[in-house]
Parts: sequence; C-alpha cells; structure tokens
Amino acid sequence: MPTLKEITARFGGEHSRDDGEVQINAAASLTNAGEGDIAFYESRAGERALKQCNASAILIEREHADKTQKPKWIVAKSPRAHFAKLCNFLAPPPPPSPGVSPKAEVHDSANIGGGASIAPFAVVESGASIGDGASIGANAYIGKDCQVGEQTRISPNVVLYHGVTIGARCIVHAGVVIGADGFGFVADDNEQIKIPHKGGASIGDNVEIGANTCIDRGTLDDTVIADGAKIDNLVQIGHNVKVGRGTVICGCVGIAGSATIGEFCVIGGAADINGHLTIGDNAVIGGSSAVVRDIAAGETVSSVWPAVAASKWRRYLAKWRRDSEQQQRRKPQRIKQ
Repeated sequence: MPTLKEITARFGGEHSRDDGEVQINAAASLTNAGEGDIAFYESRAGERALKQCNASAILIEREHADKTQKPKWIVAKSPRAHFAKLCNFLAPPPPPSPGVSPKAEVHDSANIGGGASIAPFAVVESGASIGDGASIGANAYIGKDCQVGEQTRISPNVVLYHGVTIGARCIVHAGVVIGADGFGFVADDNEQIKIPHKGGASIGDNVEIGANTCIDRGTLDDTVIADGAKIDNLVQIGHNVKVGRGTVICGCVGIAGSATIGEFCVIGGAADINGHLTIGDNAVIGGSSAVVRDIAAGETVSSVWPAVAASKWRRYLAKWRRDSEQQQRRKPQRIKQ
C-alpha cells in the first residue's frame, strides 16, 4: 500500500503537510470512496460530493483545496490525469499466463518471444513474430508475416491479415480487424474491377484500438497509425489513411481512403471525413460533423444538427423551400437580344 509521500514521489504533486505516511489502498469516486481510498475533484459539478466524501485523501487543484473537508490531499496540476496514472499503478490489469496453449495453432516458423502468451484456439501463421511478453487472446488470428511488438495485448477474436505490423505496448480490443482490403473498385463498361491492395497496415507503439474497429490495408503503401493514437470502438479507417501521433478518434467515426490526420487531433463521435483530405495538427472535429474540406492546424469545426421534434423539422424544411423559391423569383430575368 503506497503512502501519499510515495505517490507524490512517483507521480508528482504535493501532499498535505505532515500527512505523507497516510496509506492508500485503492482509487474510488467521490461518492463511493471510503477509508483507505483516494478520489479526485476538478469541477464545480462534484462540489457537493466532495464535501460529503469519506476518502482518506483527495486529488485536487490548488485553487480548490479549501473546498474539501478532508485535511489530507494531494495538490496536482491535472487531478484527472494524476488519478488515471494512479489507478493504473494501484490496479494494473492481471498479466496473462506465459506460454503457448496446446489448443493453439502456431506455425513452426513463427517466432514467439520470451514470456509471450498464446491462448487456446489462437492461430499464428508462418513468418509471424510475437514480441516478448505479448499476449494473443483466444480465437485471435495472426496472419502470415505479421509482427506484434513486446507487451502488446491482442484480445480474443482479433484478426490481423498478412503483413500487419503492430508496435510495442499496444492494446487491441476484441473483434478488431486490421489489414483487410480497402474498398477500391474501378468501373469498366458494365463491370466493377477490384483494385488489388498490396500495401500493409502499420500500427505504432502505445496505440489503443477499440472493439470492432476496422483498419484497412493500403493500396500500394501502408495505412499508418502513429505512436500513441487512441481509437474508440466501431471506427472505420480506410486504405492509405495516415493518423498522426497522439490523435484521439471517438466511436463510430468513418475516415475515407487516403485522408491524412495530423498529430494530437480530437475527432468526435460519428464524424465523417472524406477521402484525400488533410486535417492539420491539433485540430478538433465535433461529433457527427461531415468534413468535406481540409482543416487547418488548430482549427475547431462542427456541423452537427441538433435533434428536434419531427414536426418542427418539417416546418424548417417547408420554410427553407419557400425562401428558396422566393429568392429564385426575385432574381432579375435576362432580356434576350
């Protein structure tokens, strides 16, 4: 059980005076925290819960420290980030048992690193490489010549098509498919000709990919997800897309082929990004936005229509139609010579 002194030494911040030896067992919410727990506060929305909180200590910003009734606290620049790091420290995910299950199918030419774990019914094809301490979940499929970095966690039912590369310390959640062909066809007379996809898919280090997300392989070059990107569930990333370092992509986003997303962007849920566009570094795209032009670095855009009653929406459409017709009638008519 770490003390407040040990926590501040590891993660930074400043503990309340003479309270460095207070021990912390677990992290908890303001509402449910009790003796031995630590909670965090950062906004007025939780002020009432803060005053009633029974935690042994509170993570808090200096400007709010006078609001807590608890005499023991840690002042942190970003209590939420500090709390996240502390949660991972206090309750790390259980490590998988190393070794290859006798029920897994691993090709003789595959390279399995030290301490790696291959669960029952997983398949590892020829030429694949599984890094030290990596884990492959049940029913996962690791295609020919794939590379999985050290300490990376591949969850059950993940599919990596041939030649996919995933870096170190990544988390790939259940049902993810990486390296399937992109949606590429060209019309020829009355036939759609499939465009072969000879590129791969390259995932950097410390990337997290949410459940049932699909990342297509490139047509000639790789689709690339850079280090530290975080991708939510049910995201579609098309062929040849480049996603920059540290970018966050929320659930149900669709990114069409050959789009380039910069570093440390935030893309809200259900946003759609057209193909061949460029999104600059640190751009923010609001949820449900339809992006049909390049977005400059640092720009924030949103085009969402808020839901309204169906009857009101029909009135909006009727008014828009009437206004459009009136504008057309007001236009001066050309006089034919």
